[in-house]
Amino acid sequence: MKAIFLLLHVCFLLCLKCVTSQDNNKGQCSITVEDPFDWRFTIIELYDNKVDVELFSTTYDEPLSVESCEPNTEFFNVSANGTHFIIRSTHQMENFDKNTPKKSGFKNIHTQCSLMCTKAVSTLPIDFHVSDYNNHDPEFSQASYSYEVPSPIMLKTDFTIYGKSVVTEDVDFSNQDVQYTIDPDDFLVVTIKDDETKKYTAKFEAKNNIQLSEEKVYTITATDTGEIPGPRSTSATIRLKPNKDQSLDMPSFELPQYSFLYKDESSGLDPSDVSQRTIKLKTTKQDIVQNNLRITGELKNYLSPQYDPVTSTVFLKLLLPIRTSSAFLISTLSVTTDSTATTSIIVHIQSNSKDAPRFTEVLFTGHYDPVEEEVDLDMPIEVSSEAAVKVTVLVGENSDYFSAEHEDGHFIIIVTKPLPPSILQEQKAILLKMEATSDNGVGYANLAISLPAPPKFDKSSYSIEYDAKQNKINMNGSISVASMDGNLSLTLKGDFKDYFKLEEDAADEYKINTTTTLPDKVLKEQRAILLEIVAEAASVETYATLVIKIEGVDGGSGDGSTDKAGKTPYVVAVCVMAGTLAAVIVGGVAFYCARMRKAINSATDLEDPVGNTDKVMFEKHNGIGATRPERKTSTLAGRRPTAHTFISPFEGVDDEEKAPGSTDVIRERKKSVIFDFNVEEMPVEKVDAASTDNSETGSRTDEEGHDKLSDKSDTESIQDADSNDRRDECKDEDTPQTKL
Repeated sequence: MKAIFLLLHVCFLLCLKCVTSQDNNKGQCSITVEDPFDWRFTIIELYDNKVDVELFSTTYDEPLSVESCEPNTEFFNVSANGTHFIIRSTHQMENFDKNTPKKSGFKNIHTQCSLMCTKAVSTLPIDFHVSDYNNHDPEFSQASYSYEVPSPIMLKTDFTIYGKSVVTEDVDFSNQDVQYTIDPDDFLVVTIKDDETKKYTAKFEAKNNIQLSEEKVYTITATDTGEIPGPRSTSATIRLKPNKDQSLDMPSFELPQYSFLYKDESSGLDPSDVSQRTIKLKTTKQDIVQNNLRITGELKNYLSPQYDPVTSTVFLKLLLPIRTSSAFLISTLSVTTDSTATTSIIVHIQSNSKDAPRFTEVLFTGHYDPVEEEVDLDMPIEVSSEAAVKVTVLVGENSDYFSAEHEDGHFIIIVTKPLPPSILQEQKAILLKMEATSDNGVGYANLAISLPAPPKFDKSSYSIEYDAKQNKINMNGSISVASMDGNLSLTLKGDFKDYFKLEEDAADEYKINTTTTLPDKVLKEQRAILLEIVAEAASVETYATLVIKIEGVDGGSGDGSTDKAGKTPYVVAVCVMAGTLAAVIVGGVAFYCARMRKAINSATDLEDPVGNTDKVMFEKHNGIGATRPERKTSTLAGRRPTAHTFISPFEGVDDEEKAPGSTDVIRERKKSVIFDFNVEEMPVEKVDAASTDNSETGSRTDEEGHDKLSDKSDTESIQDADSNDRRDECKDEDTPQTKL
């Protein structure tokens, strides 16, 4: 970024140099320098730590004075003292960082000075390139921050919500960031930058729940990103004090378990380990601890817990001698305030009888080898006894699998029968108690046998794809198995295991490959195959699931071609339905046109004996329930037409037998009445009755329609309607019309 900025600035200067007049030195000022003095512009480079120092000085031969410098800058001074032309920085350079906004690269300041010489005024442009010198430490807004917070401070909680924010300011204008660190390292600290200012805010996140029982002091350090001469840092103090009124006490013991040794008739317990000499308890409510301490388990009748608030320590007071045949007793120590904390107490029992047999150790350890079916002890089991001694393995859920035998002055553990796989897979260790008996007494010791860790898959299930067309496996990543034993073997189980194989890809990593093509029946009927991966090490097995998706099968859902094949019946069905629908529509239209054509062709004019045409027009009536129109008493031929009525052809009448105007013919014929939207056929008797007998179902006549009717004759009206209806309904038919 700095390189780009510098390149742009150089381009600007070159452009300025080109456009600036070559004759800036009109006064012919004589300034002496080693190289020819460039009156077009002068560049002076400096760091912002150059305060009140001389930046440029040279002599001149003829009289010279500095008239003005525009724009005037408070950081630099240009002068002539009679012999030297001098450019200096001022004491205001101390504030250059504070007055310069945050930016990368250098700050450019341009000014033009007017110099009066012998003949006239000369103009000298000057560019100051001021680079940042990292001479300021980041400054915290406070030297110390104090907060009163609820305890515990929960995970990812920022304690600054209970007080002021932790803010630093770095005035060096080129610094772009500040990094925070805190000690102790209980919090993750993230920097929030303000691009408009030079301030940086620290945001805190607790890494874990932090229980505060008293004030805790932290040191926070802010380090800037300055390059020249290098980064600078400063520190502040943070004090966190628990607010008891708002806090919840979460007590905790220092260790998850404590071990002690008890000898016959002793007055107390001795710690088995020096590091476990005292039981430390962290709590903020010490005043209620004593009444809330409890021991549960085998030792509850023998021990009483006592709390010392000064040292925050729990002591175990022996109430009465421990008399038991067990080699050890285990109990739980708990304390409850706002929550409950627990730890385990283990007391190893050691006989104090001088004549009784005694194990050299309280606890013996070993490892079980499932391949060799033996126990490798970490140390020999030795028993000191003045009389003959016998060691037996007692008490323990799996004691039937082991026994003890004497060999070369010590005892070894014999595997009487192999441990079943269920124990090897479910347990990490077997805890047993050994008993040494002689005529003089009994001694006890503990035996812990660790079991081999089973192999561990990195996932419980894996999913891969089988490309049926290429007989290839597509697999992202690999199957990773971790094993403590180097002898690791992986096998596949399932109905189709013979078609696939496991190949080692890297150390403890495997790939799935094919051995042969899956049968066509499987490809057609199956969309996925389930197999089981078995990892075995030291006779201990672990299982994982393998899902093999079948792709690229015709007729399935593997690729695009199969998708098209599956859609074919649907496309055919849609096409057939569309064709059928189109045929029905075309047939309906053709049938409708044929009916109209037949009706029009069959509508012949019937002449009366004097040659007049009997054509009547009705308006479609509203039904029987409608308001009765004005009754008409005119004859059929004298009524105004309101709808077109065509006289149908004679039905079953011979021209020679009956005259067209006869009453019988009229009674047998039908009239077709065509309205605006449909065609109705009614017998002529009903038409006559509606026209001449003043029935209740007579047609309604609109008065406005009567006014607008033309004075054309009934014959002309029926001809116009006949022509219009035929032209609208069946334009492609040429139907002859008979005019009488």
